[in-house]
Amino acid sequence: MAQKLPEQSPAYKRGNTIAFVRVVKHYLAKYDWSQKDLAVNSGMSESMISRMFHNVNGKGDTFYLTPEMVMKIAIGVMAGWEGYIQLMEAAFPEYTSALKNRENYCTMTSREEDI
Repeated sequence: MAQKLPEQSPAYKRGNTIAFVRVVKHYLAKYDWSQKDLAVNSGMSESMISRMFHNVNGKGDTFYLTPEMVMKIAIGVMAGWEGYIQLMEAAFPEYTSALKNRENYCTMTSREEDI
């Protein structure tokens, strides 16, 4: 029997770019960095960072935020574990919901006694 999928945000599969960029901007202000500094420190291209920031105002509908990108940016801004969690929660609130509610996020079934 399949488990119920968690409630999904409107940004499902793309990540919540608006909330994520808001947190990233906090880190940029903290270090007085530009988007170029973020690109250098995260190992991401300047065009990718630019697309991420432009997606916030609706101009970059082709940008898809992934958990791997969140990790790169967390490392780039030296966020540490707590900062990484904060960035993941901003980008993918449905993951947090699934963890809190002990829901199975994948399509495979799981049994409680296995946990």
